[in-house]
Amino acid sequence: MRYLMLALGAIAASAQAHSAAVDNASGGEALVAALVIVAASAYGWGAYRLWRSAGVGRGLSVPQVLAFVAAWLASLIALEGPVVAIAGESFAAHMAQHETLMVIAAPLFVVGRPFAAWSWSLPASWRGRIAGATALRLAAVLWHGLTQPLTATVLQIIVVWLAHVPRVFDYAVSDPWTHALQHAAFFIAAIAFWTALLRHSNPLEGLAKTALVFVTMLGIGALGALLTFARAPWYDAYAATDSLRSLSRVDDQQLGGLLMWIPGGLPYIAAALWLLVRSLRFWPPRARPRATATAES
Repeated sequence: MRYLMLALGAIAASAQAHSAAVDNASGGEALVAALVIVAASAYGWGAYRLWRSAGVGRGLSVPQVLAFVAAWLASLIALEGPVVAIAGESFAAHMAQHETLMVIAAPLFVVGRPFAAWSWSLPASWRGRIAGATALRLAAVLWHGLTQPLTATVLQIIVVWLAHVPRVFDYAVSDPWTHALQHAAFFIAAIAFWTALLRHSNPLEGLAKTALVFVTMLGIGALGALLTFARAPWYDAYAATDSLRSLSRVDDQQLGGLLMWIPGGLPYIAAALWLLVRSLRFWPPRARPRATATAES
């Protein structure tokens, strides 16, 4: 366990190793890279301090820390320069980038409980003041509303469909700040959805969440299906370039739609099955009717 605690420090160190990406990036990409670095550094330091105080595995379990590390690595891969460059030339690569953020990084991020670690990265004298701040309380109320299962489901579907409207999508690809805002919207909506989904609930709520997961899969999968079977390209942003030279614009678009539809839907299927099994497992047993007393002869 000592080596695992040292590895938490390595999270922050490895994040700093990517600080050059901030210097070389511009606009929104630099902001996104900076946020990734700050998040990883704060989490590593906070988890280290928490475990040093309470013991390894207390407050944050080892699997939760590993989940955050995996989420951070997935985000880093999706937002690194080479992937961003390829996504700028290939619609399919762009869709793979989005799916990585929404169905891999976001749920792992939620499992990693970052707020628990980030709070411990702050000086002890700051925690009470920040927790009692009016702005933070209002933000907590807003976040609680956004992470209600039905609200989070509708929010994520709307964000995905709106972002893929041709004019909106083309403008986002052409403007770095809008592109960064698009990625942030995807990520925040996905975090709200997975927070609502993974929050502890009773069996009846679990069944309702299972239904909402299928609604989400169908809602986002429908967009992927439309892109897959489209006979003409939707987006002008990829008219001049194509990193996959063997593919036409339509083929590239269809491949991107297929990635959104099939591989992108698998995590939702897995989550729905997990919720269903968990709900049925903890469903309260039916009370057995009491045996009626027999009359004594």
